[in-house]
Amino acid sequence: MQTTSTSNLTICGTGGGTPIIKFNPAANDSLINTITLNRTGAGAGLTLGSNVGVTNLLSITSGELTLTGRIITLKSTSLTNTAIIGPVTGTVAYGGTGSFTVERFIPTTNRAYRDVAPGVNTNSNTFIFNSWQESGAAPTGFGTHITGLAGASPGGVDATTGLDISQTGNATLFSYINGNFASVTNTKTTKPNVYQGYRILIRGDRNVDLYQTPSPTTMNVATTLRANGQIVTGNVTYTNSGVTNANLNSSYSLNTNNALDNYSLVGNPYVSLLDWKKMVDNGRATNLKTTYTVYNGSINTTGGYATYDAVSQISVPDNTKINQYIQPGQSFFVQNSAPNPQLEIRESDKEIAGTFSQAYRTSTTVNKLHINLYKQLPLTGVTNVDGCAVAFIPTDNNGVDGVDAEKFANGGENLAVFRANKRICIERRNSAAITDTIPLRLWQMNNSGIYSLCVDTRNFTSTNRAYLLDRFLNTEKLTKLNDTTNVNFSVLTSDTTSFINRFFIVFRSNAALPLGDITLKASTKNSGVQVDFTTTNEVQVNSYEVEKSIDANSFLKLGTVIAKNGLSNNYSLFDANPINGTNYYRVKIINQDGTSKYSSVVTINLNKKTDQVLIYPNPIKANNFNLQITGLKKGTYILNMYNKSGQSVLLKNIVYDGTILTENIDWTGKKLSAGNYTVVITELSGSNKITKNVFIEN
Repeated sequence: MQTTSTSNLTICGTGGGTPIIKFNPAANDSLINTITLNRTGAGAGLTLGSNVGVTNLLSITSGELTLTGRIITLKSTSLTNTAIIGPVTGTVAYGGTGSFTVERFIPTTNRAYRDVAPGVNTNSNTFIFNSWQESGAAPTGFGTHITGLAGASPGGVDATTGLDISQTGNATLFSYINGNFASVTNTKTTKPNVYQGYRILIRGDRNVDLYQTPSPTTMNVATTLRANGQIVTGNVTYTNSGVTNANLNSSYSLNTNNALDNYSLVGNPYVSLLDWKKMVDNGRATNLKTTYTVYNGSINTTGGYATYDAVSQISVPDNTKINQYIQPGQSFFVQNSAPNPQLEIRESDKEIAGTFSQAYRTSTTVNKLHINLYKQLPLTGVTNVDGCAVAFIPTDNNGVDGVDAEKFANGGENLAVFRANKRICIERRNSAAITDTIPLRLWQMNNSGIYSLCVDTRNFTSTNRAYLLDRFLNTEKLTKLNDTTNVNFSVLTSDTTSFINRFFIVFRSNAALPLGDITLKASTKNSGVQVDFTTTNEVQVNSYEVEKSIDANSFLKLGTVIAKNGLSNNYSLFDANPINGTNYYRVKIINQDGTSKYSSVVTINLNKKTDQVLIYPNPIKANNFNLQITGLKKGTYILNMYNKSGQSVLLKNIVYDGTILTENIDWTGKKLSAGNYTVVITELSGSNKITKNVFIEN
């Protein structure tokens, strides 16, 4: 039979007999889009007379598929072009050495870990070395290295353990047993378990140079992992005493520690998409949370965790695009909500029309808030590195319980809701009441990182409005309706108040918004400082208290002005006794219901003897100058140097800790012509800008 990757074959009818189907001979497998077996009657079936590669779907609805020593390869050439097996209600006869080869394509992205599953029960003499390591060969676009022994270049493969020898000897393949990762130390004696999940570092295919220094951050090429054996058919039940199946049992189990919130890593036992929502909705995830978690290699620069909740249909972080369909060849974490967990996966949970995801979003009507953490990365620009979400479901309570998904911490930056001493990536509560507070927690932040916190209200509906409070700067921002609201910030890792518990969300009545916007400025007047501020859309505001500080931390009330209420109003207050140095001012807005919030902080420096920013030497005689900063507000500043044509010739981030900073600024390797230049130093928020003129000599 002559076929192509777009051909379809259906064998149906009634009565006995098993016709033999032979495909056209080829150097590689003959390709076909779908094979459907749907024959009824005693002895009815189909016998495979040659090898074949299926590119889309194998459906064994009724009758017996006999392989007679042949191989069916389930091809995977991209994230979306991956062959699957539909619900098997017929049977498979292997005829001795018949088998399936299952492929799992992994696209070029970060050099990162992935959580994978073999997809087949390999033969007793077929080990990890023969599968994911291609028996030590290096075909282009297939397999990957599995390391764990150090040695001089060229390393090659260790004859005893099967491990690829590398410069460092770091292990790159792990199992996850009872909450702990353990490295696989011998791939020639370790048979992959079809029910088990494995974590593996994907550098690319087996043509990667393991002695390259420094190690690359991305894969060299896309690669495909493949394994050969028999597929699992029939329902599969995971418990903490093992796995049961009509044809293949296993001692591999869910976490035997019954404690609440413990995780287990489960391998997708079928070569198919699995509908997690169907499993949860039909009560087959017993004493387990309604969420599953995967490790996504495309998050940040080294990968991170992503979680999906079947009830709220939320996935976090928002950009990961995992959904209700667990992917073929994927392993996933489930978490206890009570002792004695059980997960039953049925043939009917397979989905042939589901969505392939990038874990290797579904639109909903659930009322929810997404909070995402973005970071400026040198190669990819602004990137979503983590996120969390809150779902408002009337049938839930506001307590922290088994329905809230705990955060599986990333190696890089992390963002979570923090309640009851638990870090939660998806929280479920019943409402957004004005008495509610959503505390956020950040950790493992980078001192030189430029971050943005984004609150997404596009799926949030409530009679109340959400406000993002910044306790470090004592500011508050009303989030936009049906939109995203971003707040840029930087951190000082030496000062945990600058990130760890800095942000939280509160709710206020939508019927009486206290204030639309407030603009604040400070300027010298006579021998003092005039503080002016303008407001818009004042509703039910009682008064404003102008506060002053000399250290940006401790503020005292300077005076009070009564609110006029209206569309636009101007206010002012005079400080007759400013200090000789930096003065900080902010406005406390007091609403008629007793609630309050703060404006941003403005500064003014009255120290005439000391320049806050010094550049020396000036004129500049080499390819560098010294920058000294004194008395500015601590935080991240952007230094930009412009030539006389207004073109930026030098850009650098400056992290200032509020004391005295001296830093050498150089442009080694860049030729700047002699002449006048302008150096502009701007606070990250844009509230403070200092300009200096310099001259470069030849």
